[in-house]
Amino acid sequence: MKILIAEDDRTTLKMLTHHLERWGHVVLTASDGEQAWAMLNQHQDVFLLITDWMMPRMNGLQLSRLVRSLKRERHIHIIMLSAKEEKSDLLEGMESGADAFIHKPLNLMEFKAQLRVAERITRLEAKLSEKFKDLQKAHHEIQRDLEAAGKIQRSLLPERTPNIRGIQPAWAFQSCEAVAGDMLNIFYLDEHRMGMYILDVSGHGVQAALLSVSISRVLTPFVQYGGILKRRLNHPPYYEIPDVVDVAQTLNRRFPVMEQTGQFFTFLYGILDLAEGRFRFVRAGHPGPVFVSGNQIKTFEEGGGPPIGIFDQPSYEAEEINMAPGDFLIAYTDGLVETANEQGAVFGDSKLLQLLRYCAYPGAKAAIEDILNHVKRFAGKKPFDDDMSMVGFTLD
Repeated sequence: MKILIAEDDRTTLKMLTHHLERWGHVVLTASDGEQAWAMLNQHQDVFLLITDWMMPRMNGLQLSRLVRSLKRERHIHIIMLSAKEEKSDLLEGMESGADAFIHKPLNLMEFKAQLRVAERITRLEAKLSEKFKDLQKAHHEIQRDLEAAGKIQRSLLPERTPNIRGIQPAWAFQSCEAVAGDMLNIFYLDEHRMGMYILDVSGHGVQAALLSVSISRVLTPFVQYGGILKRRLNHPPYYEIPDVVDVAQTLNRRFPVMEQTGQFFTFLYGILDLAEGRFRFVRAGHPGPVFVSGNQIKTFEEGGGPPIGIFDQPSYEAEEINMAPGDFLIAYTDGLVETANEQGAVFGDSKLLQLLRYCAYPGAKAAIEDILNHVKRFAGKKPFDDDMSMVGFTLD
């Protein structure tokens, strides 16, 4: 190991150099603090500094303070040589950055013992450094995998502009981590009906994301892929579309997640009759949608049922909205209204309703885009604590 000795006394310097080289170390020498400081900046692999307290141009205290200001991955162990024995002097030396003290005149056995301590600390630090590098590598690999998983999850969201006759769909999806517990979609059920859902799995991260993706796989009108939004019939039209309440109950039977993993999820699912403009929906512990018709805003705070996955046989009830051309509807996850800023205040339902009431949005797309921008400005530099999503549509 490479050791630097800063000592203006030639006899002490010669003795230390002789023993250290005999013990197998590479030794650098300096006659004062300034010379030692310059050598430390040239040699990045010095593991031990042995410095006298009293030296010309720069003493040992000043040198120790400079050493502790160095930005290096490895710690430089400092042993300070001094004839001082007062407790206040030792405290001053420790505050300057010294790790150990050896009193002059030198005792060779004491010096060798302190050297062994420095070697043990250096070897331990080297092992910890290797472990840390391994952990960093594993972290980067995990982060890369999570980012890939996030891309796959986002690929399950609706197309950028779903082409559904009779409506103008819109959505926004903002995850607080690489993967999210939120999921949403809006799609054709058949030529007469459109389906829309939004869900929010409890918790965050990988566990919540895995469950949200699993749920999304069954919330599809494609029966051949295991979807539960259509059922096969043996007679024309060879399928039927289950009621929204049936869908919620089926999900609850398929995902008894509370007893298995301690999770649950909130859920809103609706079916729009494209010809009549009637939107029938069910809520399972989920915030109610916001319905905007001209200058009238309607919220749905009561009714619904418990989140999915908690109870064996929960009761759900459907609600309906009759929409006219120009009306729009937005459903959202609670991460939107629970977004907090740097002062700890939350965005809240009141700010959401104020935006919808006073901004006179022409439809769901403009409303969702502006609401998301307002929430981001409200949060400021504070990271999001929860995923937040919105999905909605305007009736043509």
